[in-house]
Amino acid sequence: MGLDTLTSAHWLLFGSTFVVAVILGAVVNKTNFCTMGAVSDIVNMQDWQRMRAWILAMAVAIIGVGLLEPLGLISADQTAPPYRGVDISWAGAIVGGLLFGIGMTLASGCGNKTVVRIGGGNIKSLFVAIVLGLVAYFTINPPGLDDPLRIVLFEPLAIPHTHGQDLGSLVAGEAAELARMFIAVILGAALLFFVFRASEFRANKNHILGGLVVGLSVVAVWALSSSISVEGERPQGIVFVGPIADTLEFFAGGLNFSLMNVGVAVVLGVIVGSLLWSLISGTFRVEWFASKQDFSNHFIGGILMGLGGPLSMGCTFGQGITALSTLAITAPLAIAGLIIGSALTMKVQYYKMLHEDEATLAKALITGMVDLRLLPQSMRRLDDI
Repeated sequence: MGLDTLTSAHWLLFGSTFVVAVILGAVVNKTNFCTMGAVSDIVNMQDWQRMRAWILAMAVAIIGVGLLEPLGLISADQTAPPYRGVDISWAGAIVGGLLFGIGMTLASGCGNKTVVRIGGGNIKSLFVAIVLGLVAYFTINPPGLDDPLRIVLFEPLAIPHTHGQDLGSLVAGEAAELARMFIAVILGAALLFFVFRASEFRANKNHILGGLVVGLSVVAVWALSSSISVEGERPQGIVFVGPIADTLEFFAGGLNFSLMNVGVAVVLGVIVGSLLWSLISGTFRVEWFASKQDFSNHFIGGILMGLGGPLSMGCTFGQGITALSTLAITAPLAIAGLIIGSALTMKVQYYKMLHEDEATLAKALITGMVDLRLLPQSMRRLDDI
């Protein structure tokens, strides 16, 4: 498919998605919206402000999908990825989330933050995106296997369900549509109450702007991909791991427009939006690896994100906001996994730095789990300062 063979529907869908993504990239850069940073703020400073911004994005996306789906403006049943698939792939969500959480901490940010930093001139993030994309591609298309690695490894452990694995289906079965709307409004309202009950958050316009724009962007892409019919495109929100792999394939194919899809439009739009804001604000800065250890961390982080994202069917955006907006039961499992994986990695790094030679990986990991109250205090192996 060349430029001359793109239909008006293609241009409308990909162009509109690109515009939404440009706004998203600029706002995420401006507001420093970052899930890994949110976890770091809590672990290191007990500061919940950036986490509240992420939760605000969740609430907006949940309410948006919950209200628009009954009106026929969003179709979230047959999506890419299939968040409401019949089987509850709990093991893939947890294991993939853990791997992704570890990876995003080593690589200094999740898939979205990696793409945003590319727009800001960060060459390290470009390297991470290439590694992540290559690993994700082969995790989704493993050589010698007919199915993605997620299905091969975790499908035997999945819990089957008659109607679907979202909360509405689990609660109401065939009457899921009405149940989803009520659950979305109640859950979204509860999250909004939690977010805005903090006066510090209410006073921070950047965090509010970041959360609102991220949530609305997810809803917008859901609506665009649901309402504009293009062959080969299924409804989807905003995800990054699979689309980063698709973007590499798009460039490797010589900008072959038969390889263009919604995900590629999102990735390219976020890069452009971030670049524009970096130039406007004067924050554009080329950055390279500071040391061999820095290189190794980002390389391993890219591998783990490229593996964990497809195994859990998403990342901080894909599961943390987009899948959650469909009320998929795997979303909170993946979110818990990536937060625990990220927090434990930060704890291990902290104790390895604090105690140097004394802090073996096992001791640092066990002590980190004690700090996070995953193990009893009696198992502590290293002292804090």
